[in-house]
Amino acid sequence: MKPHLLYPDRDFDLDSPLPPEAAALTQDLELRVLFGVMGGEDELLRQAAEHGLLGAGCTDPQHIIYRQATLRDALAHPALVQELFALAGQALLQEKSAYRSVFSRFPESRMKRAILALSALLPTLHRLREIGLGQSGSGEGSSFTSPAFHKLFAHWVEIFDDAFFAQLDAHIAFLKLADGALISAHLDHNCRAAVHVLRAPRGNPCNWLQRLLQRYRHRRDALQFAVGYRDEAGTRALTQLRNQGIRRCADALADGVDQLTAFFAQLQRELAFYLGAMRLNARIDELGLPLVFPQAQPVQGGICEERGLYDINLALQSGHAVVGNDLAMSGKALVLVTGANQGGKSTFLRSFGTAQLLMQAGLCVPASQFSASVCTGVFTHFRREEDRDLRSGKLNEELSRMSELVGRLRPNTLLLMNESFAATNEREGSEIAAEILRALGEHGVRVIFVTHLYAFASARYAESRADTLFLRAQRENDGGRTFRLEEGEPLPTAYGQDLYRRIFQEAEAETPGAGFRA
Repeated sequence: MKPHLLYPDRDFDLDSPLPPEAAALTQDLELRVLFGVMGGEDELLRQAAEHGLLGAGCTDPQHIIYRQATLRDALAHPALVQELFALAGQALLQEKSAYRSVFSRFPESRMKRAILALSALLPTLHRLREIGLGQSGSGEGSSFTSPAFHKLFAHWVEIFDDAFFAQLDAHIAFLKLADGALISAHLDHNCRAAVHVLRAPRGNPCNWLQRLLQRYRHRRDALQFAVGYRDEAGTRALTQLRNQGIRRCADALADGVDQLTAFFAQLQRELAFYLGAMRLNARIDELGLPLVFPQAQPVQGGICEERGLYDINLALQSGHAVVGNDLAMSGKALVLVTGANQGGKSTFLRSFGTAQLLMQAGLCVPASQFSASVCTGVFTHFRREEDRDLRSGKLNEELSRMSELVGRLRPNTLLLMNESFAATNEREGSEIAAEILRALGEHGVRVIFVTHLYAFASARYAESRADTLFLRAQRENDGGRTFRLEEGEPLPTAYGQDLYRRIFQEAEAETPGAGFRA
């Protein structure tokens, strides 16, 4: 029995390591803000969010649709999803609270512990059955429509039926061995006892008198022996026989408890992912910003249409609405973003990378409309601060990181580059960028490149290639920034003087007599 809430055919694995690019993605796209909202103080929710976005993204649009349907059900039934998560956690605590001792290696100790654990789990199993029956009837789960939840509830109804609980109660009562253990054995070729089997007692006496009479008949009809009060060797031999007889039952019972525990642990992990998504949606709703279920297209499509796409991390950090972009980038292998300083270029890059990760995780995207082709991986190559330890120059550091990335890039991966190769002069940086992007394009890597390398951008623009889109940060006539992008030819200036006027001239106007001394 598997939950399979994220994948139709496999588990959500939180124990596997995150991919090598996870740390760079978290830093460059500022995903810590996102994970903080999704996880809060709950380490399990945060871990599920990180693995869901960075390590368990889907490359099959059908798997994304499968998760979206599950998330829709979770958003429509938050109370029941919270209850299921709490039931799973409670079941794990109950199993852990079952008595453990240094003698747990002995079969009888293992069986007693398993019986305690099963007895503690019974109320939780009954509640799962109630929820499952509600799904198949007119109860609280009846409006769930996703394949994942529908299949999960159907399994509970099928497995946890009346016969299951009746049989489980009977087995627990018998395996407590209140009336002793009836054990059979075969004789091997050396006339030694072998194949010990624990047997169910004959009949089922209803009261103490019937049990007493049954014991009396056994004493009268069967061969017996009694161990002396001080016969330590006989006591050890009898204990060994008892352990051999109940070993198989103890192993089977412990294995059943382990399977139930593994199911509840997996259910808790997979529900944690959706609870994080529910927290994120609730926070965005509080800010009054749009969220949409994106349309995931096949890998080879090269489709990208967006309306109102905004940086969700910036919105969560600032606590208010931020500017979005309406863009069409379908069929473009390279998108070059140029324009005014502090015009929203890097913000757009982060917003698109985060949206792609959210889409491929099966979650809602911060936009009013979003449709894009899935990619086989998302990577970043952002400008870094100067190496404080002076182990290498800034350009060497950038080239070293690019060299590491190239080994992991595959066709139809998405590479987000922000001010790469700007640590050298424009001519050298442009030549490096041209050669690297040419090689990436030949291998089918999609690239969005924010750059101030005018020589490179203008040369690419002059080629008039159909697979390249040129975006430019808008600038108003008075130097103001709209933080929107539009299609446009690269310009030879980034309008740094606008920033100079805003920072220094406004400061001089506020402080009479202030100025610079040569």
